[in-house]
Amino acid sequence: GAIEQRHILDLSWKNLLFASYIGTYYYNSVPEYEKRVSEYYPGGSIGVSYRDIRLSVFGGLMRGGLTCLGGVCRYLPDFKGMKMELEVKL
Repeated sequence: GAIEQRHILDLSWKNLLFASYIGTYYYNSVPEYEKRVSEYYPGGSIGVSYRDIRLSVFGGLMRGGLTCLGGVCRYLPDFKGMKMELEVKL
């Protein structure tokens, strides 16, 4: 069977600046194929929030797969690198 453990450390200052570390450990064993997969996906982000605007930069690895948010599900591929996200609440 598959096991996924996620470790998150969030630090913030006055709800303005933030830094996060995200580590995901994935283990899967398939006895009929005698195959074992053990992987670790480390990553981190830093950012700033002001009123209804949030800007963040992420760097590292993210495990892909099926993800659901707000009732909408989609498949995401594995990610490796850096990305910047801008969120504006209307």
